[in-house]
Amino acid sequence: MRQIEMIAVQMEDGRMLDYRKQIIDILRLRDKGMDIAQMEQAIEAIGAIRRAGAYAILEEESYELLLQRLKETSWQIADPAILKFDKAIKAAPQFKADEEPPYKQWEREAIAGAEKEKVVVAEEARQE
Repeated sequence: MRQIEMIAVQMEDGRMLDYRKQIIDILRLRDKGMDIAQMEQAIEAIGAIRRAGAYAILEEESYELLLQRLKETSWQIADPAILKFDKAIKAAPQFKADEEPPYKQWEREAIAGAEKEKVVVAEEARQE
């Protein structure tokens, strides 16, 4: 399974590159067409993207389809935001189905760090 963050980044011309919308478009549209089996695969992956919150979780088959379609995509403009998008998809963290997605671990670590910071601040305030 793979985890992809659903963010939007600003391009140099001021427009936003919305990862969710871009991934859906990459999966929905294909210049050379697709057969029914490929369409079913694309629809399944699109459903996972649409249902996602801040992070999309894709089965390995859906992720491989996305990588294939991303490779086939021809971009109309050159922009660093597109390169960032491409790298983010290709570097999507992998985890096993019986494991917790990486973002949940990151959330726990952030909460623990915030709690630790509160304790330090409280101790410093008490010492003053």
